[in-house]
Amino acid sequence: MRWLTLLAIAIGGSLALVRVRDRPSTTRGSVILWTLAAELAAALWLFRWYAAIPLAVLFTVFGLAVLSLWMERKMPPAEPDMRARIARLERAKDHALRVLEGPWTSDAKEAYFGTVAAYQLLRGKHGGTGEAALAIAQSRAEQAASALEGADAEEFRAAFAAGRETLVTLLPPRPADKAPAERVLRRGENSFELPCSVCSAPAVLIHAQGEQIAYEGITKSTTIPADGEVFALLARGELPALHLRLQRHAVLEDGIDGYCPQCDRIYCARHYSPREEYDEGFYDCTRGTCPQGHSRILDD
Repeated sequence: MRWLTLLAIAIGGSLALVRVRDRPSTTRGSVILWTLAAELAAALWLFRWYAAIPLAVLFTVFGLAVLSLWMERKMPPAEPDMRARIARLERAKDHALRVLEGPWTSDAKEAYFGTVAAYQLLRGKHGGTGEAALAIAQSRAEQAASALEGADAEEFRAAFAAGRETLVTLLPPRPADKAPAERVLRRGENSFELPCSVCSAPAVLIHAQGEQIAYEGITKSTTIPADGEVFALLARGELPALHLRLQRHAVLEDGIDGYCPQCDRIYCARHYSPREEYDEGFYDCTRGTCPQGHSRILDD
């Protein structure tokens, strides 16, 4: 029974060590010290003092070396340690705060805290909200990195990318894609929806709004002066002509932001993958790449 007590403590220490195998070395060291202390206390209580110390050391080494290795082989591979990646991003953020000035310090902070918020939301099974927080964090991270120089910019981007790589694996599975029955859906009088050609999700909404036309796309929402030809083209489903027609308006100089002229298809934000680009900390443009690999500026 006395031997079983020491063995049970060794197994407990092994389980603890396996659970923290991806944590910093100080954490693993604490587990080893606490296990050794527990073994020593039990050995002094169960055996004579001159046998207690070698027995405690023996069972600690046996438990934490042999048993831990055996248990770890039986366990599935550990997921990437998000805490370590968040710590890396925090270091990059702190360094950026020492280098940057003005509004870009807020961008660095928002990139870090947005990543932390996305992690907490996704772990709590709040997929939609977590994905939105991650998208905002990505935008702020790129803006902050664009204001940095050289190795500082590379490290900030790499630190965020490492965290995002893990967070993407926590996103909930999406329903199977289903192509829409029609390219243009009429939602009412002078109200139209352009669904994504891949998944049927609403990508662009265009409808009358008083004396103007309201436009809601994947990168912007704006209004343009009333133009009867816009609704006529929508009614006929002539997307290439509509794309060119909208380019006449300064606020839509890039046309339908969810439209790929090379594919002649509409894509939602998920399938067009819009990404903001910055130059020295200032917004430059939003570029998208469709599922077929065609890239263009969606908003400039």
